[in-house]
Amino acid sequence: MKAVLKKEIRGYFLSPIAYIFSGTFMLIAGIFFSLTNILGLSSDFSSTLGSLTFVFIIIIPVLTMRMISQEQREKTDQLLLTSGVPIFSIILGKYFAAVIVYIAALGLSLVFPITISLFGTALFGELLCSYIGFLLLGLVMIAIGMLISSLTQSQITAAILTAAAMLLLWVADAALSLITNEGLRNILSWFSFFSRLEPFILGKLAVDNVVYYISFAGFFVYTSYLAVEKRRWR
Repeated sequence: MKAVLKKEIRGYFLSPIAYIFSGTFMLIAGIFFSLTNILGLSSDFSSTLGSLTFVFIIIIPVLTMRMISQEQREKTDQLLLTSGVPIFSIILGKYFAAVIVYIAALGLSLVFPITISLFGTALFGELLCSYIGFLLLGLVMIAIGMLISSLTQSQITAAILTAAAMLLLWVADAALSLITNEGLRNILSWFSFFSRLEPFILGKLAVDNVVYYISFAGFFVYTSYLAVEKRRWR
């Protein structure tokens, strides 16, 4: 897994992907920081961070579109599958490489609360919970993107489908309060990835939500493994 992890991280930073991902996130975060915290004279960066969930619909597909689809398109997946490295180790290596790039982008955004602390009082307790929530949400979103990438040879198709899936989840979250059928509402609430971020933004580290995110991330990673394993025996 270590060799795959190093290869993937090197691939991200030798291509524009890591820079486009981080740059887009920082640009939009900077705009929100300027409008909300600087012009709005607010020291609450957690709320600003919470306003950025829609950004993931745009940038996570950029991060995940090449994860497996590129290997299929270039026919290098067969080399990996027959290299003797366990397939699940390959999947985990690719997954954790994307997670590391994601964490690096989140880490860059710490410049904003640090700036607040220089001129005021930053709410570091709430901020820590917010970042944990964003990390957990990212784990799930990257796993979803990885699964979609494993199902197509086209990076563009993978990016579009991942963006569509995330948009659908975001709309489903927003529509929960409008649904009167209790059964349907309970089913959709199982996929409330974005709304479950709210307690973290408020500074509440809910164990059930932590387990929820990790469980779904594990499920989608394992499903990606099954998709690749199935293709191996074709």
